Amino acid sequence: MRSTFADPKRETTEDDDEDDDEDEVRLVFDHERLDVYQLELQFIAWGTDLIEEVQERRGRKVREVCDQLDRASISAILNTAEGNGKRQRQVRAKFFDDARDRRLRVRPAWTCSLRSGRAPLARA
Repeated sequence: MRSTFADPKRETTEDDDEDDDEDEVRLVFDHERLDVYQLELQFIAWGTDLIEEVQERRGRKVREVCDQLDRASISAILNTAEGNGKRQRQVRAKFFDDARDRRLRVRPAWTCSLRSGRAPLARA
């Protein structure tokens, strides 16, 4: 896992669509360079699709599981980003540990959904 302190960097990308000499510049924060952060973004995209699919089945228990999946995945990525910005090792480690704990909450919620028939098996 790559890890650096949070200082926004300028990233330049070339625009392939036009012949302009202007390059697109955007700020890239160091947490965006972390492999785990990128995986968490991918999981949130996958999880959002899943939550929308499961919510079609309606019901209180479905809402509870979807809410748990959504909150845990968002909390994990926020802790990863915030922890990467901390300079003291112990504080930094606490945020990364909290992010890990949130990720561990997602699996039991997903397993409960599968076992109860509320989530589609094709997503497993």
